Amino acid sequence: MYIFAGDIGAWGHLNAVFFDRRENLRLIATGVGGGKNDNFPHVRADKAGVKIFVHHIQSGVVKPIRKYRFDAALPISAYRY
Repeated sequence: MYIFAGDIGAWGHLNAVFFDRRENLRLIATGVGGGKNDNFPHVRADKAGVKIFVHHIQSGVVKPIRKYRFDAALPISAYRY
């Protein structure tokens, strides 16, 4: 199951992308509005499975969502891009 949320990162001091995986649950949040880190998810589903990418609007960079996996052991600054 995939749960998507938005409207994060608008103030610029928080992460604009979040991903976590718990058993069969995928939690994904992205956002626009802060200007610098605006992004949106791109979901591709086919017979091979589901792949999710994050498109960064300003830079044009595209990264797999797994690059943003939450790790409680890391400091919040590790998630900035």
